Amino acid sequence: MPKPVKILEENQAKILRGGPLVYLNFPRSYRLSAYDFLINSAPLPPYKPNFDAQTLEIIDHYQNGTADLLNRAENEKNARLARRLAEVALIKSYRDMYAGRGPADFKKAVTAVWGQPSRELFWELVDQALAQAGKPSRDAAVLAEVKKLINIKPADQTATWIHISPKLFKPARAEFKELFKPEVDMLNRALADKPPVHRYNYQEVIELLRQAMVFYGLDKDGWQIVISDKTEKVMVNYDTKSISVSRGSLRLSKNRMIGLVLHEVFVHAKAKPHIRAHAGKIGERRVVEEGLGIFIEQMALRRFYPVRSLRYISLGLALGLDGKPRNAREVYEIIWRLRYLGGSAKSRRVAKEYAAKEVVRTFRGMPLAQRGVVITKDRAYVEGNRMIWAYLADHGPKIIFSQLLGKK
Repeated sequence: MPKPVKILEENQAKILRGGPLVYLNFPRSYRLSAYDFLINSAPLPPYKPNFDAQTLEIIDHYQNGTADLLNRAENEKNARLARRLAEVALIKSYRDMYAGRGPADFKKAVTAVWGQPSRELFWELVDQALAQAGKPSRDAAVLAEVKKLINIKPADQTATWIHISPKLFKPARAEFKELFKPEVDMLNRALADKPPVHRYNYQEVIELLRQAMVFYGLDKDGWQIVISDKTEKVMVNYDTKSISVSRGSLRLSKNRMIGLVLHEVFVHAKAKPHIRAHAGKIGERRVVEEGLGIFIEQMALRRFYPVRSLRYISLGLALGLDGKPRNAREVYEIIWRLRYLGGSAKSRRVAKEYAAKEVVRTFRGMPLAQRGVVITKDRAYVEGNRMIWAYLADHGPKIIFSQLLGKK
């Protein structure tokens, strides 16, 4: 008999750090203060990053032999070691930034680790969001406000990304529905007593994740769930066989919740060996993996939806891809309006709650009043998703499911 999936408090979990060092999330208490600051203009307490002892030990280990390790990474073509050294440099520059030494080195280090968003894709998503906001406009005054807050698109910026039409989407979703029917049916049964849109507390999220982990046999491999105040929503660490869940809540439709569970448990845990083996033919492995996660979320929906597009826009606005770097407040004032005008939020209040979470995620770990400084990790969702759709357009959906995801 397999052991049941362990559900542990963070201080009970003995997890060796195997994944990236530099997520730099705010702890939950500060995230709540940041939401209140953005939504209600409440005072924002000062923030000082606090690294756990294990992270500091790892940093010291790498810093003590940096020159030798750099030579080894270059000579051996050791990409994993080179990335770890880049992460250590990022954390060092992050600490220096909070010590008052300015953000220049940190911004360079962010680019070295996570890259930079595409200006062309940023403008395409802004164009799509404004077009959606204007047909028909829910509020002409709010639409006029948001157009004033975003700089005018340069004439030479043209869309270069694939258009995901119903003709492309429907065959992929038909394949998904056939291949994923057992687990989707299981999750629908688990959600049978929930309303169409529900605010899921963390215990409900954990139970759904646990059922999916058992379905995929991850309980037999020793996977565990960790309740963590450092995790923003849900985070999978394949190296330590753990899924971390925040104590917060998630307001989602049933289909969005099913998509999220499959994204985290199937893509990042069950299918990771297949992704590691085959993602290189499409692009950077990490970016492709996140793109596949978003692809699975989209497959759980009845029609194509550009999942995480507002977060990509948030990154671009913060960095000033339209020529004006912004702080968290300035980005928030644009994002809540786009969310509200796009029709995905039933009220301004709901739109503002959504926007606050997206913006705090964009600025995670950063001084919220500082313009143009963010972690760019989340560019991977949209950019990877576009890679998947472009590959699917050329090769069809079967190869995505069978080869990249190992689902036959």
